[in-house]
Amino acid sequence: MTEIFVVVVTGVPASGKSVFAKKLGSRLRDSTIIELNDLVKKYKAYSGKDRFGSYIVNLRKLDMAVKLALERSRKRNIILVGHLAPAVSVHADILVVIREKLEKLAGRMERRGYKKEKIAENLSAEISMEWLRRRRRIKCKEVYEIESAKDRRAIISYIVARSYGKKRKKPDAAAIGNRMKELMTLIKKGNRYGL
Repeated sequence: MTEIFVVVVTGVPASGKSVFAKKLGSRLRDSTIIELNDLVKKYKAYSGKDRFGSYIVNLRKLDMAVKLALERSRKRNIILVGHLAPAVSVHADILVVIREKLEKLAGRMERRGYKKEKIAENLSAEISMEWLRRRRRIKCKEVYEIESAKDRRAIISYIVARSYGKKRKKPDAAAIGNRMKELMTLIKKGNRYGL
């Protein structure tokens, strides 16, 4: 069988991971998208729910579920998506971290019915990026943090070229907005998330 090409897409909840993965998948022939949240449910890789109703994930079980999903996939290009991706032990060709402006994130989470405290928790994670640094178990040489639509298009083109073995210049480092400045703006607007 041909060697697989694995792209991991991560970011905080509501950052646009799944939308990005679908756009990437539509450009890659012989590809599949594996959502970590689906694996958590399918393989019951959790021990219960937290006070917000989110699954308390058993990372050992999730690792096994990911390994099984990768082994069973008959596709050449695999896109592994989820905010828990940094905590999963996997070898990837490319890791893409989707970033988003705080106000957009907060608005998306509100529309999805997130509680105020959960929104604050996720905004704090986006500000600090500590979730990525502290829990990263992905083995990968290429890591890209992207925020703008232009950067998202550029990284999709780059990944498609890489997947097909074409030489392509690596994308430039993306300009990520100043999260502390965005935080101060949210606080000045009334701090309705308790930040």
